[in-house]
Amino acid sequence: MLVRRSIWVLLSLLVLVSLIAACAPAAEVEPAPAAEGEAAQDVLQVGVATGQTGYLSVTDGPSLKGLQLGVDEVNAAGGIDGKWMIELDIRNTESDPTLTTTVTQQLIDDGAQFITSPCDLDPSVGAGQVGQAAGVPVMGCGTTPTMTDIVGDFMFGSWYGDNVTGYVLAKYARDLGYETAYLHLSPDTTYTNDLPEYFGTAFEDLGGTVLGRVTYGIDQSDFSANVTTLKNLDPQPDVVFTSTYEPQLASFLQQYRAAGVESAFFAAEGFDTPAMFELSCDVINDAVYTTAGFETPGSPLAEFNAKYEEKYGEPPGSVFPAVGYDIVRVLEAALKKAGSTDGAALRDAIASLENVQGATGLITYAGTNRMPVKQIALIKVEDCKPALIELVTPPADKIPAP
Repeated sequence: MLVRRSIWVLLSLLVLVSLIAACAPAAEVEPAPAAEGEAAQDVLQVGVATGQTGYLSVTDGPSLKGLQLGVDEVNAAGGIDGKWMIELDIRNTESDPTLTTTVTQQLIDDGAQFITSPCDLDPSVGAGQVGQAAGVPVMGCGTTPTMTDIVGDFMFGSWYGDNVTGYVLAKYARDLGYETAYLHLSPDTTYTNDLPEYFGTAFEDLGGTVLGRVTYGIDQSDFSANVTTLKNLDPQPDVVFTSTYEPQLASFLQQYRAAGVESAFFAAEGFDTPAMFELSCDVINDAVYTTAGFETPGSPLAEFNAKYEEKYGEPPGSVFPAVGYDIVRVLEAALKKAGSTDGAALRDAIASLENVQGATGLITYAGTNRMPVKQIALIKVEDCKPALIELVTPPADKIPAP
């Protein structure tokens, strides 16, 4: 009986204490102060929707490694302007346009404030349209000069347009005295179809003649019929131009050389991969191509390549990592200018940038259709190695219209 009474008294006291506590004003919890000298950090969430497998892996994979290097560099320095850290959300689109659209929507749903898309028009357009609807800037390294116009004002390119590439190569061909050209193109993608046509247009505007065209399939590996067509041309063209890329480019060039076609061989940035320079010298020597930069002693690209090799234990192998890295440089300049991660503010800031120093050179968006103005490296393969012919900034009034 005594035990029961003691328990009853104890329970009564506990209830009374609980009532008093419930009626008392809640204590205010102060946020933990930042450490002395440490700035409060905001986050810019960057979504990566690119092809880490599939046919675009030859460009998207290296670009991602450069992008990651740039992000690590910014974050190690305390963030952009000492305020914004960059957080990457990386997802593989498997080089599939439909999956790219889906992945981009998922990234935005999960909070991405900026998107990088693949090095190709079709998946970049799908990603861009999702970003346009959501008010989120999207930047892809697709080279179709109308890419940004197709999507809208939230779409940006990180690479110059195919019409610029076509002009630079056509001008060089004409400077060499080449009078006739033949185009090797595929209607399967915008890039492989339109870039040769831009070359042809510029070549004819400069006084040359396009003798004709031979087409191929984007997944083709046997180019014997194409090469036979070229071999049987009479007269032989002075130059053959193609914008195909790995692995088809290697197959085509090997078969082209083996058949003894003597026309000069011109290509675009698809030539700028480690795999092409693993081919024998007699295959790649004398080929001419363009790309987004070339390392010279003391240049920003030389500095980038050294940092890349230190981080990854191997040289970049192409300019694509530097192009990915330059996206971070553009973001850094834009965010400092905008002072906000708001999509519209970021869009307006990128569109107004001039002479941003990147690894590949100076980058300008002001006064463009959001496809950047950049130097182009014109290169010839000599002794199995790329040799710089010149760095070109072509005059706007000479470039074929998009």
